[in-house]
Amino acid sequence: MKNIKYLKSIATVLVLVIFVFLVGCEEELVNQPETSGVTPEQVTNVQVESLNGAAVITYDVVGDATDYVLVEYETSPGVKREQKASIYLDSLLIEGFPTAGSYPFKLYSVNISEKRSEPLEMTADVLETPLEIAFKTLSVRRDFGGININAVNAGKGDLVIETIVEDENLQVLKTADLHYSTLETIKYNVRGYESVPRNFWVTMRDRWGHRSDTLKTELTPFYEEDIPQNTINANIILPTDYDYDNTWATWAGGTNNLFDGNTRSLMAGFTNPEGESLHVTFEFGKEITLSRFTIWQRQGNSADYYNGPSPKIFELWGSNDPSNDGSFDSWTLIDRYEIIKPSGSPRGENTAEDLAALVGGHEFIVPIEYGKLRYMRLKTIEAWSGAAPNLMISELRFWGNRE
Repeated sequence: MKNIKYLKSIATVLVLVIFVFLVGCEEELVNQPETSGVTPEQVTNVQVESLNGAAVITYDVVGDATDYVLVEYETSPGVKREQKASIYLDSLLIEGFPTAGSYPFKLYSVNISEKRSEPLEMTADVLETPLEIAFKTLSVRRDFGGININAVNAGKGDLVIETIVEDENLQVLKTADLHYSTLETIKYNVRGYESVPRNFWVTMRDRWGHRSDTLKTELTPFYEEDIPQNTINANIILPTDYDYDNTWATWAGGTNNLFDGNTRSLMAGFTNPEGESLHVTFEFGKEITLSRFTIWQRQGNSADYYNGPSPKIFELWGSNDPSNDGSFDSWTLIDRYEIIKPSGSPRGENTAEDLAALVGGHEFIVPIEYGKLRYMRLKTIEAWSGAAPNLMISELRFWGNRE
């Protein structure tokens, strides 16, 4: 019994000793943020470069207390924005302004404890925004089955162009199309409308939600039809064409397969063993006005997708009276086109979006100013494999007006 009491006494003493030891020791905190009571100095040598819809602020960091540089500004009353840059950078970009103008900003040096320097207050003169520039160049004209929209996006802004139309009863307005672009030259069509007078409204907005004015116009779209495949003569063989004088080889049906209505056929294939660029000729039976065409790549197997001799860059030429020598002297270049792989991934790697574009076909516009044409030439410039003197595709299809 005495032994038990003795052991309890020892345990009590040990607990007291441990408690006193813990209380007496200085508490050590781990993983706590560093602190600094030193107020950072303001940046110096501040320069402001005016940009379209933005400005770049450059500066020199002074002292060792600064952890990062902060700029605060308003793009419009009540809409506050800020940007930060580490001490390893010497500039900040301020952007998102709705219009050209002078905008005040405050520049701070901030230490590791989030303590700020006194603000350095300055003004940035912002040039016209990409949205303002693009809207000034916006033009709308009637085209086949709808309208053609053109704009110059000189500032290469991230723009959305919205087309609004009246409903079938010409009463209620609705969004007909949203077109996203960062390209410098914007040119596309909005189709699907009968050849009757209709009002179209076109407006733009940028990635910050700023909107332009609205351009309204009343237009009557040109009539458009699918050119019947059986009206296209695919047996035109001119000197220098793919199989003239047995200097060319052809297989899998040749030119006739270009217009058989089967977009999933193996291919219409041609090659030029002499190593020159390849071209094929066909005609519509009479002069017609073309609006657009779709080309389907070779779809023999997955290894062919965006690969091999399927055309990547090609030209379309037109004529009403081609010379018999096979030269291009009597032909007019309609345009040079490029098949774009949506994902941009390397050859042999195809996303679901890539495959959807391949199966749906790649559409291209024929500018209306070329008027009526009867004879056409498709000329390969570059294949997906890089070699130009080959052409393997599944189908060609044209739209326009035969009247």
